[in-house]
Amino acid sequence: MHEEARRAGTEKNAPAGEGKTSAPIFDPESLAVSLKRGVRLHETDGRAVFVDADGVALALPLSPETRRIFLSALDEGACTANELADAALHAAPSTDAASLYYVLAQLERGRWFRYALRSGGRNAATLEPFSRRFDFADASVTGRYRLSRFACLRREEDDAALESPLGHGRLLLHTSEAVALAAALSRPLSFEEMCVLHPALAPKDIGALLAMMRSVGALFPCDAEGRIPEDGSEQLRQWEFYDLLFHSRSRQGRHGNPIGGSCPFLGEILPLPGVKRPISAERVPLHRPETGERRADFFELAEMRRSLRIQGERPLGVKELGIFLHFVGGVREILPASPEKGYWYEASLRPCAGSGAIHELEYYLTVARCDGLPPGLYRYDPLAHALERLEADEKQLEKLLKGAARAMRGARCDVLITLAARFQRVSWKYRSIAYSLLLKDVGAVFQQMYLAASALGLAPCALGAGDSDDFAETAGLDYFSETSVGEFALSGR
Repeated sequence: MHEEARRAGTEKNAPAGEGKTSAPIFDPESLAVSLKRGVRLHETDGRAVFVDADGVALALPLSPETRRIFLSALDEGACTANELADAALHAAPSTDAASLYYVLAQLERGRWFRYALRSGGRNAATLEPFSRRFDFADASVTGRYRLSRFACLRREEDDAALESPLGHGRLLLHTSEAVALAAALSRPLSFEEMCVLHPALAPKDIGALLAMMRSVGALFPCDAEGRIPEDGSEQLRQWEFYDLLFHSRSRQGRHGNPIGGSCPFLGEILPLPGVKRPISAERVPLHRPETGERRADFFELAEMRRSLRIQGERPLGVKELGIFLHFVGGVREILPASPEKGYWYEASLRPCAGSGAIHELEYYLTVARCDGLPPGLYRYDPLAHALERLEADEKQLEKLLKGAARAMRGARCDVLITLAARFQRVSWKYRSIAYSLLLKDVGAVFQQMYLAASALGLAPCALGAGDSDDFAETAGLDYFSETSVGEFALSGR
């Protein structure tokens, strides 16, 4: 970019932090620029403002003619920032150069641009910064490089997306040659080796792709043993790939995806009902406690709460089970959808907190022993406050119970309560955070279960994991529509 723009605030394009290398082979100013996804232009009374998907605004103090040329060049995405400035100044000589350079500097500083590597008249790769924390990194012809174990290469429509929770951007690879280069870097490679292995790529393009991969936190220089900095980090060594990726993608700051309650499928897919419809004609009504039947001091219960893994001599009773389920998941009120008020889906009020009053969690009970209730598999109907008996293979049920016993150091339970999620209840409304909200709902239910069990003098224990495929097969459910996300053991004390 012109010196004026560089002085106006593009110093951040300098190589940053760890891994600085000598003999750089990449200049970010050689990349073509276009606006990042989700940016809209608002024009009112001759004034123009860019607004991004998060509602951040940036004024464009340019004349209408200069603005037209400027936006046209950005839409094409075929020229660098330098070329864009030159085109505007050439086509509209009266353009205020200072204002133009100021706008370019603000767009770069605020990371409003996407950056494309053009090769042979087409885009080979596009880099998308996610936040102001993004910074370009250098690459060098010396040394070797290797992908981070946190790097993720996946399909995004017709392209391949390379991203990492270690970075603040992602790279879209548009050609098979660029994808092949990224895949080959799962092992350490030098620049010379890359040029030999990928002759279809020009050396300057390989250098640019290396720098772009480094800039999104997917690639790092390695030592003689092939180790990269994360291999010696005590903190990163203790992160699993999927945990760190999930953490970064369900929080703001390290991705550019829509986030929050945007109802992306409104008008395309009907939302699931607020309460799952009955699925069995064989039903067991449960005791519904009267007002004042059970009273306990909250603070005393909070102090009493413990995970208890040993069955009592006396088994759990069906009346106790009814009281327990009533205070954990029983429906108190149905909230119908009211599109005219902006409520697009049916919701409900229950004792336990639930994201958006959606209450996507279903309660399935594998009963081993319970006074007044035959062993078997049941689903709790929270509206009717009844148990539905389901057909299930006894060997499959025993497999679920044995899995729970392993999680409790060999102890058996009277009833295994499996929380299954109707996933699309949440994902119909929420973007990026749907599964993280679902897990928070599981945590809220677990705590409610502990308090209810403590009040009833029962033995409760939340379990750390379970087999969702086994449960879906046992209950006859589709794994991608509804299956287990949490398990809780309950016994007489």
